[in-house]
Amino acid sequence: MPFGKGQVILSVVIPEGMIKPTSDLFESLHGIFKYTDMKKRHYQAQEKVFDLDEIQKRDEYKKEFSDRIVQAFDNSIESGLDKNQSISYVNKKLIQEGLATSYYITELVLRKAGRLKKSKSA
Repeated sequence: MPFGKGQVILSVVIPEGMIKPTSDLFESLHGIFKYTDMKKRHYQAQEKVFDLDEIQKRDEYKKEFSDRIVQAFDNSIESGLDKNQSISYVNKKLIQEGLATSYYITELVLRKAGRLKKSKSA
């Protein structure tokens, strides 16, 4: 019987009276492997939190993302849109590019960059 690369054929021959105990054994083993896999992913996630290279990559991504938002906002303001229209335009543009964002996130980034300052009343 042919099978593909990376596949294994497993045949088990057991006495008829051992079907239930063998089934229970396989079920227990499945639980152990599932638990081990969960722990492995947990430890890998913890390593990423403290990995300086990973932290640097995340910071660079955040900066690039923020720069893209600010640049798109500046371009839309220069083209004559008001601030609210510009924020909506930036959101639509980023969503079209496949990036998840929201009006709130865009506004937050622009406030942090100093593009949206509340006017002081005299």
